[in-house]
Amino acid sequence: MRNNELSRRGFLSAALRHSAALAASSMTFSLLTGCNGASRPSQGARAGAARESLSLLHETLDQSTGLPLLKLPKGFRYFSFGWAGETLAVDTGENAVIPSAADGMGLIRYNGERASLIRNQEIWDDRPAFANRALAYDEGAGGGAVQLDIDLKSGKLLGARANLTGTNANCSGGVTPWGSWLSGEEQVVARGEVLVDSSGRSMSGFTKPHGFMFEASLNPISTGQRYTPLTAMGQMRHEAAAIDAQSGVVYLTEDNQPAAGFYRFTPRSTGKLAEGGTLDMLAVESTQELRRGLHNGQKFKTRWVTIADPSRAHHTPQRGSDGCFQQGFALGGAAFTRLEGIYIRGDDIFFTATNGGDVAQGQVFVLRPKRNELELVYESPDKLVMNYPDAIQDGPAGGHVICQDGKEVFPQVLYFLSDSGQVRQLAQNNLGTLDSEIAQGANAEWAGVQMSPDTRWLFANIYTPGFSVA
Repeated sequence: MRNNELSRRGFLSAALRHSAALAASSMTFSLLTGCNGASRPSQGARAGAARESLSLLHETLDQSTGLPLLKLPKGFRYFSFGWAGETLAVDTGENAVIPSAADGMGLIRYNGERASLIRNQEIWDDRPAFANRALAYDEGAGGGAVQLDIDLKSGKLLGARANLTGTNANCSGGVTPWGSWLSGEEQVVARGEVLVDSSGRSMSGFTKPHGFMFEASLNPISTGQRYTPLTAMGQMRHEAAAIDAQSGVVYLTEDNQPAAGFYRFTPRSTGKLAEGGTLDMLAVESTQELRRGLHNGQKFKTRWVTIADPSRAHHTPQRGSDGCFQQGFALGGAAFTRLEGIYIRGDDIFFTATNGGDVAQGQVFVLRPKRNELELVYESPDKLVMNYPDAIQDGPAGGHVICQDGKEVFPQVLYFLSDSGQVRQLAQNNLGTLDSEIAQGANAEWAGVQMSPDTRWLFANIYTPGFSVA
């Protein structure tokens, strides 16, 4: 998910400088979730149902801009907020703006009328830190995270500020039980390593190693504390995180291909991740191959193998970004591919493998730690049914809301996957119909999906040009 920086020239009209959120009627969600008790349809029927659900989406005007940014089912409304290019709060100490590439996001505070979210900005290249350079981890890295405070009654953005700066390719992360946001770097840079971008340019501006998890809190500026990596959680292509509130264990996905691991981090002290801990990788009985050759409902007994050197960036010098994975694989750890979204429902941990499966269109797994069990709960049979599942969140009445990050099926959508394995389309990126610079985001992925605790609001991001909806 490389950043494609959009010029801000003429980009934002005054109408685009307001906020947004996407509220669903309970009746509409009940229609989506009503299939939970149904039997699983055939592959052809699923493809037909997916196409039919898309036909039921309608162009819906954004309450902030008046533009039809999305297609939604009838009964939904939304507003947009936190657009790339908008000014950050003055307490950043400089004239900074929100970067592009809106990716993972966490709902940190919510009371029914106001919400605070922390959103990653996935900037991959070596550019100056976008804000708070005195506190930046690496002054030569342009990624990080911003805090977005919104008023849900008025549909307005109350303020935006930098929460994390000087980091690299911040993809996804996870909300902690103590109210902070774990933000993961997806690009690995070993100490002294110089990467080359797609155009052949040497990215020599990085001054620190990258590929770590960072912790960002609400309103961090007043602390004056410099951002530091959580190195014990591994140096890898980090994606998402989910924290068990009872044990304090952090479960981690790795967005690497052709092979990736699933990890857990057990801190020495619950809630104090910077004090270190143990990093383990998931292993299953009888096989190390979980990328293909499986069937829905297949279960495996699990165990864990310990990563001796979490800070090993590469298995071989300057290559692979798989130092942690290869250590675990050598001990019997399981090989997935492109692990991305993750969340916890009760004792179950759901996560996605974006291009896993026999047709390489995506898998959804569930890990049950208390039963030492892993199950493949869904594998896409066809790109027209589900194409490249990424971020995943609990549905309002069972099931899962999943972001598409596909390269083959457009426009990109938010999927609803029922607990019985039926797929529907909940929302569609409609930017391709607009005659403006915004239309450059026509094929942009959905990211950072979050559901409010009362299920009244669904929050998500459109990666390019970079904005959020509620």
